[in-house]
Amino acid sequence: MKRGFTLIEICIGMLLLSLTLLGFLRINSFASHSAMDAYYKFMAQQLANEPIEVFRAMGYERIKNLDKKPLPGYPIGTTESIQEEVSGERYPVETSLFSRTIELEKVEEDGVKGFLVKVSVFPSGSNKISAWLVRQMVNATGLVIEEVTQ
Repeated sequence: MKRGFTLIEICIGMLLLSLTLLGFLRINSFASHSAMDAYYKFMAQQLANEPIEVFRAMGYERIKNLDKKPLPGYPIGTTESIQEEVSGERYPVETSLFSRTIELEKVEEDGVKGFLVKVSVFPSGSNKISAWLVRQMVNATGLVIEEVTQ
């Protein structure tokens, strides 16, 4: 009696091994896609939060005069591609693949004045970021109010 595997047993074994490897490849591909989506989503969220923090630091009085003296790198009401370097600050290379729109809306309630800062960040055209991102736009909103003195 011969010992060993028949051709059919080897084929079935190879089929099972291939299906297992294909499953691992799909899991790896999904994990890679999720990681890149999270990376670019985080970057877009940071790019959306940045103008809000800058405007909060500037304060209501300075924002009120932005139409007379605009702030470089933070254009209001227009969509612009984000530059790698703005005012001495350096961004990661991928930020140049994003565009950002900043809008200011005057608000007043119960005598308290302020500005609602709305920021939208999205991929500039078709590029690798638009291929990786699940959500194609990230929005952030912040409020800058006038300092109230009693």
